[in-house]
Amino acid sequence: LVLYTTLAAATPAPGGGGILGSGDGFGGGDLMTQSWHAVLVTAIGVPGCIAAIGLMAPPRGPRGVLILGFLLMTLAFAFTGLVMWRAPNNRGLSIAMLCLVSFAINCGPNVATYVLPTVIYHKEVKSTFHGLSAGCGKLGAVVGTFVYAPIQEAFGLPAVMIVQAVISLAAAALAAATLPPDPSPAP
Repeated sequence: LVLYTTLAAATPAPGGGGILGSGDGFGGGDLMTQSWHAVLVTAIGVPGCIAAIGLMAPPRGPRGVLILGFLLMTLAFAFTGLVMWRAPNNRGLSIAMLCLVSFAINCGPNVATYVLPTVIYHKEVKSTFHGLSAGCGKLGAVVGTFVYAPIQEAFGLPAVMIVQAVISLAAAALAAATLPPDPSPAP
């Protein structure tokens, strides 16, 4: 998402270009400014990973962290889309919202999706299913790459964020409905 918004700045689409760099306001148009904004947004993911690790401590586990992360992503994407729609020229606020999105992504799914397969699959199939799980995640990223550009061209970047919010909410519901409960800690 960070890379997508950075690259979107280079080719403005109807409804606005990327957030991390535009010819006016906070974003700045040069490559160095765009790079530093991308580093900032990406670096916010580190505290998100640390928070996810802390949240996985008993009595919670990866399932709970995954669902919580998807719900946090839903809010982060929805607020980001709202900010981009209502204040499109406020680059500082938009970058702050992208930092919130980065934190949410890393606080839940980025960590929990690596831990969940080690907890829910039996040892006989664990490595195979862990690989299949990772492959499905990569497939989703590829599909998203091709789907979001037409959405942005037709409706603008705020619409991409709202679509992400809806997908995150659906993922939280799917995880809650299909994943087994987190194992109880040993007494």
